[in-house]
Amino acid sequence: MWDKPSNLAAPLLALSLLGAHALRADEPVTPESIQETVINPAAPPELTPADVNAWLDGFMPYALAQADIAGAVVTVVRDGQLVANRGYGFADLEHRTPVDPDKTLFRPGSTSKLFTWTAVMQLVERGLIDLDADVNTYLDFKIPDYRGAPITMRHIMTHTSGFEEVVRDLIVSDPAAGGMALGDYLRENIPTRIYPPGTMPAYSNYATALAGYIVERLSKEPFADYVKRHIFDPLGMQHSTFVQPLPEAMRASMSLGYKNIKDGKSQVFEIIPASPAGASSVTGADMARFMNAHLADGAGLMQPETARLMHETVDKQFPGVNSMALGFYRDDLNGQRIIAHGGDTQWFHSNLALLLDQNVGVFISLNSAGAPAIGAALLRPELMSEFMDRYYPAPRTAPVALPTAREHGALVAGDYESARRAETTPLLALYFVGQTTVKMLPEGDLIGPGFPEVNGDKKHWREVEPWVWQAVGGDERMGARVEDGRVVAIAPEPYAFAIPSTRAPWWRSKSLLLPLLVVAGGVLALTALAWPIRAIARRAYRAPFPYQGARAKAHRIAPVASFLMLAYFGAWAGFMAWMLGSLDNTGDASRVPLMGLYLAGVIPLAALAGMAYVNRVLWSHPSKWFSKAWAALLLLSSLVALWFAIAMRYYSFEFTF
Repeated sequence: MWDKPSNLAAPLLALSLLGAHALRADEPVTPESIQETVINPAAPPELTPADVNAWLDGFMPYALAQADIAGAVVTVVRDGQLVANRGYGFADLEHRTPVDPDKTLFRPGSTSKLFTWTAVMQLVERGLIDLDADVNTYLDFKIPDYRGAPITMRHIMTHTSGFEEVVRDLIVSDPAAGGMALGDYLRENIPTRIYPPGTMPAYSNYATALAGYIVERLSKEPFADYVKRHIFDPLGMQHSTFVQPLPEAMRASMSLGYKNIKDGKSQVFEIIPASPAGASSVTGADMARFMNAHLADGAGLMQPETARLMHETVDKQFPGVNSMALGFYRDDLNGQRIIAHGGDTQWFHSNLALLLDQNVGVFISLNSAGAPAIGAALLRPELMSEFMDRYYPAPRTAPVALPTAREHGALVAGDYESARRAETTPLLALYFVGQTTVKMLPEGDLIGPGFPEVNGDKKHWREVEPWVWQAVGGDERMGARVEDGRVVAIAPEPYAFAIPSTRAPWWRSKSLLLPLLVVAGGVLALTALAWPIRAIARRAYRAPFPYQGARAKAHRIAPVASFLMLAYFGAWAGFMAWMLGSLDNTGDASRVPLMGLYLAGVIPLAALAGMAYVNRVLWSHPSKWFSKAWAALLLLSSLVALWFAIAMRYYSFEFTF
């Protein structure tokens, strides 16, 4: 479920949450002022129930109000003990039902994957799963090889299976979907493989669901039953389940989900057909038990050596950045070794972090997306950052650039697209719009990639190790992959572990194609508008139509073709907005309009032929130079439009997104 957050421009929340991270308000924020900022931690307070509860009670209520979030649960454990388990805000806004941290259920989204990975490791321990065997060994249908290379469970657990992103039936509202057989969902939605296995991290809900299905098949138990019997029950997690819709006895305890407080409208219980990827419902108190089990080397779940294998096996795909362990990902901060996992549904947003060397765990779950710029996506990392700075502070010094900064920076500069993307379907257009342009400053620093600053500015990076950059004024790092002297991918934290960015091919590079599209769209729009304007002017002045024969036909073809071309791309944009407006629209409801759009692909081809005819007529008949030049522009604009349609897979006839 878990997705990269959108752009966060949050000066208001920065003032309320950033605390020690913020410069003085009367100091100008410049690269130099950031560079000179050094934080020397004082003696931290002891992590005790009294201090943690008091700190949370000061931090969370105001943070929720500023982020426009209805309710939250925050749970902290240490050395097997519950340090804090606090509920804030409301589980039901209409009835003003407060969050009860012991009883209120939250949907942790992809944090649920940790239960799936735990189940997998239990079967590894029993000898039923070989991490390096072809997964087809365990399936009753076939996952195609990629150029002869199969995927393994290790690839799945490190998100290097090579699948493209799919969203079809990811989250639905129809309760009947809760009864969809996991195997049926997986058979019907096999994604295309776009990377060789083990070579590129690309976060995959489908792959995780596949792992859960393997657990189901090998254990001969439905996945939800397996997790209950082998994880929830042994740990005493009596208020947790993967069952969808919820069992009757749990429904009264379920927090409602919200867009935000201002909207105030409760949302339906989300059904996740790929259930092992994110379908659990849990309480804060139960997550405390799960965190304590993993911090105690898997006590109650697996043998210590199995837990250590899970926690300490790191798949280092990029230099200098946090990477995937087996299921968990590394999220080191302030010099502490941290394994973690975030999670998002449409309405719930969560994070779990384990400080392995301190025996400390922190879990937060929010029941609202919150304000567009300062909501859940910002609150979660800020809570963790503030927690770490309070209890485990570390000195921060400004990064010092390497002598290679200009040389390496020049090789990095360019356009990048998310490695976690749809590659073979028209959803690729959304990833085109989301491409990141990396620019180099004169001294060699880089601007652009990664999570934006809280004020909306693009991240500023400085090379501190060969092919490793650190954020100026921050802790995040970015690694680059170099092949044959060329930078082919970058991985900026905090999402370096499974959502790096690959260099966009030149033919769909945003810096090249977007300006061409803007110009082409302007030429087509002006041509389409000129048609009715000229007709109205002739009627007003009672002027006769000036052309006859082929010249008249060409005069009419140009605006009609331009209008149809614009309508075609407008229909695609409208379809994308409709489909992503509700994930319910990604399923069968999209098939009819999608087929219509695929069939309408004849329009750009016909328009291009029409523009070619217009050029032939104008250049073979006496015409003004402006008319000939404009006709040539129309032909080039039509070629650009067709180029975009082909590049964005508008002719793919793919129905699985």
